Amino acid sequence: MPSSTNWATGEPWDRPRRWPWRVLWGGALLVALLAIIIAVLSFRGQGERARRLEEIRARGEPTNLAELAAWYKAPPPDEDATKLWDQAGQILEVAAGKLTSSKLPYFGSGGVVPPPPGQPWEELELARQFLDDHADAMQLLHRAADLGGRARFPGVVPTKAMAGVTPDRSVMNMRISARAVALEANARAHAGDPQGALESIRAGLVLSQALADAPLLVAQLLRVATHGMMISEIKSMAGSKDLKGDDLAALQSTLEKIDFAEGRRRALVGERAFALTMFDEFNASMPRPLSAAKNLLTQGDDASYLAIMSDLIATCDKPWPITVSDTDALTASWGSRVSRRHVMTKLLLPAMKAYMDPFLRAETSNRLALIAVAVERYRRQKGHSPAELAALVPEFLKQVPDDPTSGEPFRYVVTDEGYALYSPTQRFPIGSDQALDAQTGANPSLLFAWPPRPIERAESPNTADEDQAPLGDGAPQDEP
Repeated sequence: MPSSTNWATGEPWDRPRRWPWRVLWGGALLVALLAIIIAVLSFRGQGERARRLEEIRARGEPTNLAELAAWYKAPPPDEDATKLWDQAGQILEVAAGKLTSSKLPYFGSGGVVPPPPGQPWEELELARQFLDDHADAMQLLHRAADLGGRARFPGVVPTKAMAGVTPDRSVMNMRISARAVALEANARAHAGDPQGALESIRAGLVLSQALADAPLLVAQLLRVATHGMMISEIKSMAGSKDLKGDDLAALQSTLEKIDFAEGRRRALVGERAFALTMFDEFNASMPRPLSAAKNLLTQGDDASYLAIMSDLIATCDKPWPITVSDTDALTASWGSRVSRRHVMTKLLLPAMKAYMDPFLRAETSNRLALIAVAVERYRRQKGHSPAELAALVPEFLKQVPDDPTSGEPFRYVVTDEGYALYSPTQRFPIGSDQALDAQTGANPSLLFAWPPRPIERAESPNTADEDQAPLGDGAPQDEP
C-alpha cells in the first residue's frame, strides 16, 4: 500500500497543502528579475533616444512639430514673395474651378497638349482669352518671380501629427499657378514671342523654388512636379532660332541655382520631426496602463526609427552617385534591422523609399536642361553644335555636370539636324503609353534633342479637379 505520509515533509497526504516559503520567495524573485530586465531595457531605449535627440538638436535640427515650424524660416521682408504667390493662386483657383469642362490645356477636362510653336493650335484663342481675363494674377506671378520667389507658407507644417498632413491651399495653389505660367509660355511662343515664352518659363522655375525650403515631403514633391512642367517647356522651346544668347544665359543662370539634394534632406529632417511628434502624441492619447503595456511590447521602437533615419539623412551629405548607392543599400537592410516589435517604425519606413527617385529624377532633368541651354548658346555663337560637351567649358559652362545616378557623363550625339542629349540611366520606368527613344534608346523624359522629339509633358492637362491626388515625381504621366 502506498505510504499515507509525504516522504519529503512527513505530513499526512490528506492535510491541506501549504506553499512552501521557498516557492513564494522564488516567485517574488522571478517577478523582481523581470521588473529589473524591463527597467534596464526601458532605460537603455530611453537613453538611446535621448542621445540621438541631443545629437539632432546639436545640429540645429528640429525634433518635433513646434521646432519644425520655427526651423522653417521666413525670408527677409524685402525678399518675401509669399503674399504675391498666395494672391495669384487664390485668383487662379477660382478660375480653375470654372474650367472643368473646358478644352483649355492644363485646366480643362477636355484639353489637349499644346503643339510645338509654329504648328496650328486650335485652343490658342481660348488660352489668350484666359490669360487676358486673369492678367492681374499673371502680373502677380511675375512680380513674385522678379522678387526672387522666396516664400514661407505657414500651412506647410501641421500643428498635430496624428491629424496627418493636409497641404495648405496656398501651397496647392502653386500647382495651379504653374499651369497658368506654362499656358502663358505656350501662348507667347505661338504669338512669335520666344523671349516672352522664356520669361514665363523662368518665372515657372522660380515658382517651383518657392517651395525649396518647405520641410515636408508633400510640399517638396509639389516642387518637383512644377519644376518638371517647366523642363518640358524648355525641351520644346530652347532650340528656337529666334531666341538670343542673352535670353538663354538668363535661363541658364536660373537652372544653375536649383539643387534637389538640399530639398531631399529638408524633407527627411521634417518627416523625422513629424514622426517623433506622432510617437509622443500616440503615447499621450492612451490611458497610462495601456501606454505602459504598449511601451513594453514595442520597446525601443522610436530609438530604432531614429537610428535608421539618422543613417538615411546622412546619405544626403554625399555626392549624388554615392547617395544613390548608400540609400539603396540602406533601404535593402531595413528588414533585418527592424524588430517585429517596432510597429510604428515598420509603418513609417516604407514611405521613406519615396525620398530618393523623385528628387534624383528632378536633379537629372535639371542638369540635362542646363547642358542643353549651354549647347544652344554655343550654337548661336558658333553657328553649329559642339562636337563634344567638353567644348562648352569654360565659356558656356564652368564644368559639365555628370549623370547623378551613375556618375557617368551624359550621352551626347551630334546629328545632321542638330543633336541629342540624354541620361544613360535605366533606373526610372517609362509610362505605359511611352517607348524608349528609337534613335538613342533613352528614356523619353530624360532626353533633350533638336529638332525636338514629340513633346513629353510633366502633367496631364486633365487635372483641374485632381489637386488632392498623389503628387508625381515630375516625369510625364497621365495622372499626376
